[in-house]
Amino acid sequence: MALLNPSPALPLPVTMWTLARMFVAGKNLPTEELLAKACPPALRKPSTGRQLPDASSPASNQSVAALRALQDLGMARAEDDRLIWSGPIPSQYSDFCQQLRNAVFSAENLKSVEVRTDTGGSKDLLRALAWFLTKDPTGHSWSWQEVFQDPSAGTDDDTRVFVNSTRWNGFIYWVEALGLGEVEAVFGENSAALTPNPTRAIRETIFDMYGKEHEIPVARLLDDLRERLPVLAGGVVSNALDWPAPVEFLDPATSYALEAGQFRGWLRLHSRADAKDTVLLADLERTGKHRAVSHVVVEALEDV
Repeated sequence: MALLNPSPALPLPVTMWTLARMFVAGKNLPTEELLAKACPPALRKPSTGRQLPDASSPASNQSVAALRALQDLGMARAEDDRLIWSGPIPSQYSDFCQQLRNAVFSAENLKSVEVRTDTGGSKDLLRALAWFLTKDPTGHSWSWQEVFQDPSAGTDDDTRVFVNSTRWNGFIYWVEALGLGEVEAVFGENSAALTPNPTRAIRETIFDMYGKEHEIPVARLLDDLRERLPVLAGGVVSNALDWPAPVEFLDPATSYALEAGQFRGWLRLHSRADAKDTVLLADLERTGKHRAVSHVVVEALEDV
């Protein structure tokens, strides 16, 4: 299923997490029993001819769409008329989000991602994320009106990353859950606007790959990050969609995440005089200078 297609409802990570929590008890439930626990009668619409909903009322479209997304992404599977969680059962939302990232970025979903008519798996979401991460985190936040007017996001229904505001609104939930952006924390016309910021996803990926005090050549680190997060500039998805990484310096979104890691104490960036490979970070402060980095050290396995 297309994750950004409201047909008949958008599958959203927060609803998927509600269903995932039903597996924590270790019981493998039939589909209807799982939906009954996650979507009780009080959250359902009355059946035809009834004034109030009851157990016979159908589960909400949102719950059904979320369950289907979990199955389509391979996070849950049917076995002997029961649903089984495919990997370690997540005990907290951050664990679920890590599993969700792995599922969305699985190799199967990367195939034919450049074919815009192919909306299977998470391909529509992957295209949207790759476009979003070409933007500068230190620039303005993106609202639907600005996205619609941005030519790099497409100019007609055949090329647009988001064909309507409903898909953009669903994208907001996915970006936040995957740790690739932040919602504008203001009220007014620009509320619910998004800022591209992959810091959380990069932090959790680094913590998953390396131990404390591990020193990594920056070129290797970027290769590892782009393999695990292929929507970053220079990754498989962005290259396939012809949104390649800048040649002279590291893209702003990844540069911002690395700088944020040092500022918040879980990374240290440095440049060795004898290093074989050096990367220039984007000039986020517009000083006319690009910081050179050759190695990255994991300072701590926690954030401030």
